[in-house]
Amino acid sequence: MKKIIVTGITLVSLSLLTIVSARSAKGQSSNRTFNLPSQAKELGQGVFDLGISIDKGEKVQGLAILHPKPAVGLNHKPNHKPGGGDTIACYTFIANGARWRETEGFYIDPVNQDGYPEASVVSDISAGMSTWESQIAFNIFGTNLGAADVDGMDTVSTDGKNEIMFGDISEPGTIGVTVVWYTVGGPPWSRRIVEHDMIFEDPDYTWGNAGPTTETVLGDPNIMDFLNIATHELGHSAGMGDVYDASCSQETEYGYGQRGETKKRTLNTEDITGIKLLYK
Repeated sequence: MKKIIVTGITLVSLSLLTIVSARSAKGQSSNRTFNLPSQAKELGQGVFDLGISIDKGEKVQGLAILHPKPAVGLNHKPNHKPGGGDTIACYTFIANGARWRETEGFYIDPVNQDGYPEASVVSDISAGMSTWESQIAFNIFGTNLGAADVDGMDTVSTDGKNEIMFGDISEPGTIGVTVVWYTVGGPPWSRRIVEHDMIFEDPDYTWGNAGPTTETVLGDPNIMDFLNIATHELGHSAGMGDVYDASCSQETEYGYGQRGETKKRTLNTEDITGIKLLYK
């Protein structure tokens, strides 16, 4: 899978945050606004520690992954990370060994302000999940349990639900959000992801299908391709982290996205290597 470098396009970011009630002027709103919680501590580029909570008697760690917007006019991804060697592994994990060890269902509220059909939202989420699961012998994601119980992102403690939704993210330049909770203590091979929540920025972007692209041309420059971003975010839900090295720009888990981009719909070589290693 080849990637696209386009001069003069402003890249935007993906992120993880909290909930209050609000309404946007763009159309029907999901009545959700998201802000990075005050207790969050930055651990590294775009990764925030949400603290420790208790889930079913076990200590769990919450992570919020925020992807900073690069300077206007960049036509490539950031350069090599400080201190890196000559060889860059173009995959990483949210935490050493943290992965799903039991399959759980999820809740999805597909209502959005752009009129992107709700059936298409659900179908794209399912397709993105299958993209990751097709590489391993484990079902990471379970059954779609509907929309009724979607009540927002959980950034203080778990609530026993894996939720996917649209909303208004107040952090500038953010297009997507995923919060992951996983068990701590014990050896890495025993760490379990116990919950994930996900939100897509609704007011600032027009969601839909950006259409077919070529190896050198983006799709519809007015559309934020939902399947493209959803597949990236679902990588975080599965336990994959972001990569920021310029040499990794072809990977689905590369940290930035833009309107018209569809390259993240399918996994690249290092995405596949990473997910296979995590779920071996």
